[in-house]
Amino acid sequence: NITSAIGMILLVGIVVNSAIVLYEYIQQNRQRFREGYLAERGAASDETADAYDSSDDTDLRRAELAALPQLLAESGKDRLRPILLTTLTTILGLIPMALGLGEGGDLQAPMAIVVIGGLLVSSALTLIAFPTLYFVFEKLRAPRNTSLNGANDVSSGGSAS
Repeated sequence: NITSAIGMILLVGIVVNSAIVLYEYIQQNRQRFREGYLAERGAASDETADAYDSSDDTDLRRAELAALPQLLAESGKDRLRPILLTTLTTILGLIPMALGLGEGGDLQAPMAIVVIGGLLVSSALTLIAFPTLYFVFEKLRAPRNTSLNGANDVSSGGSAS
């Protein structure tokens, strides 16, 4: 029914907001990692991590890929509380509506049930599947000659000399 469709729109908005919160925090952690990496390597003072093109330095890209699982875990841990609080407050606010209490409650109950169920599933997906997919796509985006173990990949089976 139409109220369930409205609930889906509400659900999509909340889920996208949670994913954006997590994505932005991952990006901030990656930026901090780049700045620390460049500082350790003694980058020139006028060279910042913002202006630095990571595709020019395979060592930076390799180090970033190696540190990415830890960065994703830290980001998820740090953003767990805000994401869960948003989810729980929305669910707790919708419970009376889902029970269909009051006049016309039976008309609004389907929307509340859709949103509650969707939030339970999407919170798990946001915290588990999103970082996993982020890592997979970052590995796919990596240049072919960049591997996590620091050696050049050889696709022809020959030796790297």
